[in-house]
Formats: sequence, C-alpha cells, structure tokens
Amino acid sequence: MRCLNLGKRIKKKNNKIYFLVKKSDYLKINNKLILQNKFLPVFIGKEENEFSRNSDVNATLKICRKKKIDTIIVDNYKIDYKWEKKIKKKINKLIVIDDLANRKHFCDILIDHNYVKNFSLRYNNLVNKDCIKLLGPKYCLLDDSFKNKNQFFSNNAKRIFIFFSTVFKPRLFNLITHVLSRKEFKNLKIDYVVGNLDKKKISKFKKTLPKNFNLLTKKKNLYNTMKKSSFAIGSGSTNTWERINMALPSIVFCIAPNQKRICNFLNEKKIIKYLGSDKNYSKRKFYSAIRFMINNFKKQKTIAIENKHLIDGNGARRINFFISKNEINKFTLKKIKNSDADLLFMWINDPKVRQNSFLVKKISYQKHKIWLKKKLLKKKSIFLKLIVNGVPVGQIRFDNKKKFYYVDYSIDDAFRNLGFGKLIIKESIKKYIKKNKKVRADVKKTNLNSIKIFQSLNFDEIKNNFDNRSFVLNT
Repeated sequence: MRCLNLGKRIKKKNNKIYFLVKKSDYLKINNKLILQNKFLPVFIGKEENEFSRNSDVNATLKICRKKKIDTIIVDNYKIDYKWEKKIKKKINKLIVIDDLANRKHFCDILIDHNYVKNFSLRYNNLVNKDCIKLLGPKYCLLDDSFKNKNQFFSNNAKRIFIFFSTVFKPRLFNLITHVLSRKEFKNLKIDYVVGNLDKKKISKFKKTLPKNFNLLTKKKNLYNTMKKSSFAIGSGSTNTWERINMALPSIVFCIAPNQKRICNFLNEKKIIKYLGSDKNYSKRKFYSAIRFMINNFKKQKTIAIENKHLIDGNGARRINFFISKNEINKFTLKKIKNSDADLLFMWINDPKVRQNSFLVKKISYQKHKIWLKKKLLKKKSIFLKLIVNGVPVGQIRFDNKKKFYYVDYSIDDAFRNLGFGKLIIKESIKKYIKKNKKVRADVKKTNLNSIKIFQSLNFDEIKNNFDNRSFVLNT
C-alpha cells in the first residue's frame, strides 16, 4: 500500500511506474490494486526457494535496461547495502523504504515513516554520508483521501471499524466476532473489512453473524468507511497511520514482528490500546478493551484528536519533492484558517521552533486552538502559510502593534536550509505589507540562521541585548 500511494504521487508527473515482483509474492488482490492504479506489473527473476542476491541484481538490471528505468524504489526486507551498491552503479537514483533499521543501506534517499523512540537517530550508522534521511511520521505514505479533513466527532461510541490486512486472519475474525456478537453490543454498528475473501465465504459468514455486522472486502481505499466510525480495531500496519490521521481511537493487535516496536511505543504514548500478539490473544482481555473504549470514549477521542497532527496526509508529497531533485515548480502564499490548526500545532511544537522561541515551553493542543481562533479574529494580524509543489512548508505571521509589523515565521524541519525562510519573508512582505511600513524581527542570539536571513534581506539592526537582537526593514 505504501508503494502504491507513493507511485500515485510520482505518476502525476507522467512517469511510467513499474512494479517489479516475484510471482510467488503476487497475490490476486495485489494484481487488482496495481492494475487499478494503471501501474505496470513486471515479474522478476526465477522462482527460487532462497533469495539469491546476485540472481536478483542481474534480473533487476536486465529489466532496467529493457524498460529504460533510471530510478528504483526498494521496499523489501531481504535487500541490503550489498544489493544496493551493485544496483546504484547502473542507475541514476536509488530510494529505499525501510522500517526495521536492522541492516546497512547504500542509497540516495532512505524513508522510514515510523513513530518510535529516537526515530530521527535510527539510521545514523546504517547509511552512506550523502544519503537524505526522511524519517518520522510526517513521511507516512497515505492515500490522498487522508488529508486531515474536518469531521464531526460524536461523544459516544456508535460504530466500529475493523481491518487487519488484505489477507484474511481467521483466528482474529473468530475472536472478534465471538466477543462482539454478545447482546450488550447489539446497538453498535460494525464494519469489518475482511480482506481477500471471496463472495461465497463472505455470504456464509454473514449468515452466522448478528445483523449489526457489515462484512466488506478491501476497496481502493478505506477513507469513506473509516470516517463514519467512532473507534477501530486493527493491526500495527499502514492502517495504524490512517487511523491516527482520522483521529480514530484504536484497539491494536500485532500481526507481524516489525510491528511490535511501533505498537509498544504508541501504547506508551497512549495513542493506541495495545493487546499484544494475535497469537497470544485472550477473549477476556479483548472484551475488557472493548468495554474500556466504550466507557471512556470521550477521553480516548480527545487523545486521538490531540495526536492526529502527527500524520497529516502530505507524506507522499514531501517525499516526491526530494525525489524530484528539490525542484520548485509552484509556490503560493495562502491565508491561515482554523482548519490549519493541526498543521500549525505540528510546527509550533517542533523542538527547534520551541528552542528558538522566547517561550520555550511546549504548548498544549487546547491552548493552541483557543489562541489560533483569537488570532484569526484580529484584523491587525496577517497569518500565512507557504505551499510549495502542493506541500505546506512553513508559516509567517505579521502582528501590527503601534508603529511596527512584528514578524514571526518557521519552516517545517523537512525543508530547512533550502532557502524557504528567505522566500517566505521576502514574498509575504512584497505581497501583503504596504509601502512605508516598518517590519520588525526580534530574534534570539542563538538563532543564527534567522539572523543571517534578516541581514541578507537588508533588515537593519536596531538593538543588541544579552539574549536577543532586533532588526527593522522599512518597506
């Protein structure tokens, strides 16, 4: 799914996208999803019981020559830096998607969207020095449907969304349907996405279940089903990030070893209710988790809303910016709205932003929403965001006080040191600040990058205190 979502974003530039897969890995549902998105499946190599590096390298390079492929994106746990070094010699760009951080890589870009402890440091000794590391939840590869749209949030649990993977999980299906078939849950509507089951089996299951169960096969995306739901039951797979994006409180089972670390961390942060491995399930434990979610729904929903800024749905766009050699095709300045609350909350609590702020304490979500609402009602403030190639990269605010427009800006950490700080200040002043006005910037002395930017834009220094410096520009 993450490769499909990234492929859709890259394809918008009229690139041909091939999916190189072994026949043994090529399930019917994968075939359907690949063709649905108008990608081109290519079967690679011989059917071998064991993975052979040399055989796989030769087969891959043969296809690259034949199809004139110059960029490869790898999402395969069997591949490491030895394979990558051989491939990189023959192609222009190599991008690796990983979430294990358990082996070395040799590539141009490494992507790991997982939200785990110290995620920004995971690959410090595992990649080549010139590798661009795109790490953390803001690079999560979701379908374009998941863009943190405003939704109506109820105070009661009325509907459950259930999904584990495109592959049907009989043990979990039996556990969940057994517990949720109790009379006490008859008023809950249950949407269970069962994956790759055929229609006959679905019909058979439906006959054994109460009427409040709705069994569904995997669709192109799950957004429309999820947006109706109160809370969810699922695994630690890609859908975890979709649920966070949708502010869906979740009961989670781990169904693969690579999900364990993620699930444990999200559980520690109280973002999910983690019940452990699907192989060691307990009906009593699962029943207790359902009762807990229903009885504490309002509190669980509040936690989910406060964390949905982690996954904003722009991951594929951010990644595509770096794949496309940082080309700026189009940039615009748009006025900030209340619907930008989550985006601003992500930026405002960035560690570097807090460090450079005169108020270093982390800001709570509730206080942030109240502050934003008040700020947008003030006619004396100009509040803008910079959009580059469809991705929000930073914010700038001008507060008109007495004889100055006080400027405050920040750039998303993914796009720092690329010239966007200078761009957002220069373009916003040109477009929104009238002539013969004074723009003032108060900057911490330790914030050397901002000081250099204001100096380069011909701001004059008017004050140099113990901890900060002040600059003014006459427009």
